[in-house]
Amino acid sequence: MNRSDDVQVFSADLPVGVRPGWEVEEENDDEKLKTIPESSVIAYSLKQSRERWLHHVFPRFSRSRGGKATDVPTPPPHTIQMRGKCDLEIGPHVFPDTIFYEVHYLSSPNIPSSHNYQPTASKHVPTSTSYPSTSSTPTQSTPLASSLTSMSTITPALINQVNSAASSNPTLAKLLQLAAAGDATPDQLKTLGLLIQTLASAESSSTMPFGATSSSNTFGTYQQMPLVPPVKEFDVVLEFRETPLERRLFPHSPSMYESTPFEGAENSTYDILLSVAIPFEKLPRSAADNNASTTPISPPQSVTFGLKKSPATLLDTISRWIGGEEKMDVNRKVLQELGSLNRQFLAYQLPIGHLQLQLHSVNSSLKPLYVLYSYLGVLQMVHSHASMKYLKQAPIVNSRTQRQRRTTAQRKPVPEVTTQVKHTASTTTSAEPALPASKRRRTGTSKTPTVPIHCISCKQTDVPLILGGRFCRPCVDSGKADASMAPPLLSIANNTSTSPSSIFPQATP
Repeated sequence: MNRSDDVQVFSADLPVGVRPGWEVEEENDDEKLKTIPESSVIAYSLKQSRERWLHHVFPRFSRSRGGKATDVPTPPPHTIQMRGKCDLEIGPHVFPDTIFYEVHYLSSPNIPSSHNYQPTASKHVPTSTSYPSTSSTPTQSTPLASSLTSMSTITPALINQVNSAASSNPTLAKLLQLAAAGDATPDQLKTLGLLIQTLASAESSSTMPFGATSSSNTFGTYQQMPLVPPVKEFDVVLEFRETPLERRLFPHSPSMYESTPFEGAENSTYDILLSVAIPFEKLPRSAADNNASTTPISPPQSVTFGLKKSPATLLDTISRWIGGEEKMDVNRKVLQELGSLNRQFLAYQLPIGHLQLQLHSVNSSLKPLYVLYSYLGVLQMVHSHASMKYLKQAPIVNSRTQRQRRTTAQRKPVPEVTTQVKHTASTTTSAEPALPASKRRRTGTSKTPTVPIHCISCKQTDVPLILGGRFCRPCVDSGKADASMAPPLLSIANNTSTSPSSIFPQATP
């Protein structure tokens, strides 16, 4: 659902100063300033500025689906044609895929009949000057000429004459087709009107008998109505991708442009810098009310719009919308005479308080994509000033890469594992610091050699042992197995010595 202009949103007056970093210079001990990310001034100012460009600077041309009919004045009859799509840059903001339209206004169709027939009493009417009665047959057979009833004097005979001339005049036929489809430009409509008026003059002079102009009681008089006033100049309408189906009018204002061909593009595209006097004059309530007074809402200033990778059709529209080179030379002088406004600078760091808490709460609910196109532009603008030292603390991005940049000392220590090896009466303890469990490495530590497994009677190794693993079979059979003999000290796999009584059961005689 598109956002309406009358939606009430949180609005705050941000503190400003006459120079960058003024809030740091005026800091006192009682009010400790928060950091730039914690103050949330930059993010909120970008949001506030972007909302104004999207919903308030450009007047509405057409309402969105579901909007109220009284919100937007109804434009006069018009034709609209898409002229191109490009990325629109306004200061730090980038509005990608902005669509530009060209709107031409049509003359009003509710115009009375263009001829008045005043019959007079006459006893004799020549048959050669009689006009056939108006019927639907010629009108239906000539729809192109019939659609031009508001442009000149129309009679059935004139319709036939226009159609006959169109069959032999390709230019006239083309103009009739464009006018019937509603695609004719104001210049084309003017040319078509002049051609029809020429045919009407020839038709009236050829059908009027000799001497009829001096005899008012012989022939009726035809009075030509005044010409239709020219339609208003065409307008440029734009549509942001963030507000689809909501078209905004780019009002006429002193403007000029510079274009540079874009290198590396397959088709002919241009980078256009369009300088316009902003704010626009306040438009009348109805777009058709051209006589209403216009009053500027604030002192104007020159604002430059960047149109990146614009097609050639859009460049042609902007050139004609401005009025050509002569008009642009005049506008250039007007824009140069505009005085620059006193610049003010935001306080990027705020003390803790009600305003700081409100901004932090509002910005925490914003999506990162909302200010994605604006943040880089702000950094570029701030970098051009000497106050870059006040913006060294950039917003912290809580990414996985930064979370992993912790040293070993900052990690939670893992309990040490001590290794004890008991010999007859000595104990050795290894106090080597242990590594984290996730990245434990095996280091080559010196270990006490284990006692070889053998028969405690004959000392023979690599033989099966019985009676608790102490004696071999030959020693048991020969009676050499003495249960009172102390068993050997064996080393367990976890390098922890265990008493003999806990491992070997006491042999029974």
